Amino acid sequence: MSEARSQFSLTRATSTTGGAANSNSLSVVVLLTIICLASAPLLAADDGWVGYASAVARVHPSCRVVFTGDGGFAVKAGNREIRSCSYFSHPGGGWYQVGSGTPPPGNLIDWKMQPIRQTADTWEGSVVTKAFSLRRLIRLSGHRIEVQDTLTNLSDMDLGWMIRNELALPSEATRSQNIHLGGDSRTNPSPVYATVIKAGGRIGGIDCWRPANPTVYVPFSDCGLGMVIEDDVMRVHGLSYYRTTNKGDLIVGFRDEQFALAPGCQYTTRWAAYVIPGPNKDYYDFINQVRADWKVNDIRIPGPTIWSTCFTTNRKMPDEEIQKRLRSSGAWAIATSLGGWVCDYEGLDDTKGADKRQVGFGAGVLDPCFARLRELWAQDAKRVHQLAPAIKVLHYFHLFLNDPERDPSAFQDSRITRSDGRNMIVGWGNLRLTPSNGVFPTLTNTMGREMLKVFDMMRSQMGGDGIYLDEVNYPTGIGWMGSPPFTYSQWDGHSAVLDPVTFAIARKTGYLQLLSADYKKMLFDLIATRGGVIVGNGEPDTAWENALKFPRHTECRTDPYPRAYESHLYTPICLVEDTSMSHRRNLLKYGVIDCFVLRSDKSFKQEAVIRKSFPLTVQEIHSGWIKGAERIITMLPGSYTWGESARATILEFGSDGSLVGSRDVASPTGFFDVAIPPDGMTIIERTTTP
Repeated sequence: MSEARSQFSLTRATSTTGGAANSNSLSVVVLLTIICLASAPLLAADDGWVGYASAVARVHPSCRVVFTGDGGFAVKAGNREIRSCSYFSHPGGGWYQVGSGTPPPGNLIDWKMQPIRQTADTWEGSVVTKAFSLRRLIRLSGHRIEVQDTLTNLSDMDLGWMIRNELALPSEATRSQNIHLGGDSRTNPSPVYATVIKAGGRIGGIDCWRPANPTVYVPFSDCGLGMVIEDDVMRVHGLSYYRTTNKGDLIVGFRDEQFALAPGCQYTTRWAAYVIPGPNKDYYDFINQVRADWKVNDIRIPGPTIWSTCFTTNRKMPDEEIQKRLRSSGAWAIATSLGGWVCDYEGLDDTKGADKRQVGFGAGVLDPCFARLRELWAQDAKRVHQLAPAIKVLHYFHLFLNDPERDPSAFQDSRITRSDGRNMIVGWGNLRLTPSNGVFPTLTNTMGREMLKVFDMMRSQMGGDGIYLDEVNYPTGIGWMGSPPFTYSQWDGHSAVLDPVTFAIARKTGYLQLLSADYKKMLFDLIATRGGVIVGNGEPDTAWENALKFPRHTECRTDPYPRAYESHLYTPICLVEDTSMSHRRNLLKYGVIDCFVLRSDKSFKQEAVIRKSFPLTVQEIHSGWIKGAERIITMLPGSYTWGESARATILEFGSDGSLVGSRDVASPTGFFDVAIPPDGMTIIERTTTP
């Protein structure tokens, strides 16, 4: 494997300790040892808690787990008992139950899971029906309870299932008013990602769709309990949710209402439950543990990216001025566009006078109308390479939109289609851009082949060092509650619209994250092999993309809510329109930071805080501060540490984002005490370790 290629390999992240010593959100990675206490067909623990055909194992001095023998598990934390329960729909109607503890979603079908093996930290069992088989593996791994379910279609027809994985929590959890779904704990969440369920005039629960952050977290007074989806299919399908029962108890979990398999096929879903021990453990304590387990703490963000509008200004400047601007920007990359190609950009008037400007996406950028723009961007790239060779030039790349199309029949095998068979088209509202067709690439379709030509052109003819990959997961116009990012034109082998009563497959569908996966793997590998780089817009929705190592941002243009939560399991950086310090502080409350610079000469001084935030290899995120291997960024006064003695420079930034103070310090104890300028921020930049 070449050096360039290795940037996309999955490497093991190291856990660290340290943080704000005076903060309740102090994150300490606790190494938990599983201790087998006993094993018998019927076991009574020392506190009278009974587990059936099970072993009791401690995952913390105040917490233990029992395999309940029916495919479930139970957690005993303090005086509370938390049981798991899963449901799998029965083809034709009704539900199969695994575990116990939550009310079934319908009539139960009698069955029994047969144990296969059990050890101190593992339980495995299976059940076979006429139509399918289920094999479940539960494994205790430190602070995690891992569950794998392998479904196999034994029939001679396509089968669909609805699946639920739930935990039953005591009523005290409902009083916390702090149940996090995909990071969000609001009782009136954004309808883009969530639906509030009303019951008798009260809020009976919430559904949330957020595959980039497929988590549930509930804090208790002495610990926290979390859940996370870890396989690709359930991540893109799954709704995280909570429901309150008539008794006031709480049910939290995930459900997949679109799962399907062809005859003879099988698939393994994976999810995990977390115990976060100790009082005052918040959502960020949980999410930092998941980050460590997912090994995303070694993704290095080299620096900020320069806004594409900088090119327009640069073309009017002498070389000396451009060189000064680029080198002082602190940027590692510059994007030729952040929103597609526009034919009349920089005086190109092919469509001058028309009602709409011709926009270019996908293979459409090879159209003759963009010939002049291709030349301009090639000249821009050459100039940047001459004046600031350390800065990478990224050309705009989009895999899920295509425009223009001279031959409407050319991409019929690549269309994103609606339920009525019509092509998905993005109209762009009042932006005066030509409508764009929704498409998706695969290893064998037209879009996939043509996009390789685009990449080769950008690299060879246009002098690009890589790509700015816009909307990595799916195109604008889909991808929220009620509008899943799938097409009816091709089956992905795992997704379908199911009849809610019989669970029969009504329509097969293809989620774009799944259909395009093999193509994107090939493309990312190709770029890495050729020494290219990527900046992506959109955080990973799948596990295999979480294992990659290139920076990806969200869009928090004027408000971090609700999209900041998407970045918590990858690189917590974002693109903004509001460049005020108050907005940047608000971003940091959600654990994210701005990563773009040089919007204008006027903003350069105020971008000092962004320039000094990188390079950054994020180790922990918190509400109000971020800990990286190279620096700690905070808006909260307190004492911070990397857990060992170090030297650092303390940088203070005022209410406009400009640098107002700097001092070099050394700490033999490893702790650095910092103050915050009024309405400002402070960065502890690590220099050396004594």
